[in-house]
Amino acid sequence: MTMRRRAIVMSFHVAVLSAVLGLAATSAQARTCAIEVKELQQIQRLALDLAKQNLKIDAGRAKAAQRKVMQAYEDTGTITIDPNALKGIVQLKGKPPKESVQQLALRIQRIVEGCRL
Repeated sequence: MTMRRRAIVMSFHVAVLSAVLGLAATSAQARTCAIEVKELQQIQRLALDLAKQNLKIDAGRAKAAQRKVMQAYEDTGTITIDPNALKGIVQLKGKPPKESVQQLALRIQRIVEGCRL
C-alpha cells in the first residue's frame, strides 16, 4: 500500500471511529458503555469497503486538512477550518449498494441501542 493510500485509509479510520464514539458521547448524561473491539473493526471494514468502492478522495487536500487537525491535537488548542477548503476533497464516484449501507447502519444502531443512547 502506498503512503498516499495509507494516509487516506488512516484518515477514514479516524473518521469512522470518531463517528461511532461520537454517537456514544451525545447522550444527555455521562455514561459508560462497553463496545467490542471486534465489532468496531467490522464496522470499520464495512465503511472502508464502501469508501473504496464509491468515493474519490483528493489525497493532497485531505492530507493538508489532516495535518491541520493533528496539529490542533498536539497543541491542544482550537482549530478553525474554512468549510470552503473542504469542498471537493471527497466526491462520490458511484452509488453504494443499499444492502451494504443498511448493514453498516444496522451495526451502528445495535451499538447505540446496546448502550441505551
